[in-house]
Amino acid sequence: MDGMEPEIVALFIPVLALMIPIVAIWTKHRQTIERMRLDAKNQKRAELEEVEKLRSEVKELKEIVFQQTLALDSFLSEQRRIGAGASGGVETEVQQRLSVNHESRE
Repeated sequence: MDGMEPEIVALFIPVLALMIPIVAIWTKHRQTIERMRLDAKNQKRAELEEVEKLRSEVKELKEIVFQQTLALDSFLSEQRRIGAGASGGVETEVQQRLSVNHESRE
């Protein structure tokens, strides 16, 4: 230490000694912040995956409902065709059940 006076060096020693815990605290804080960012990123990724799964399920359920609606419509059309072609106005089994259910509610 060529041109430094001993008094100045004596002042730097405690300041440097106090800087060690400050740097350690700051480093720990940065690690905590980065860990929180990483956790948030992972949580967001997991939530996005869950949303995609739910969207897929909803799409599948919509397709099932659509297929069932088509099947029911086809069934009812066939029942109407059979009922319209029946001689003497004979009711179909479905129509009979509906009328029995309707009468029992009244």
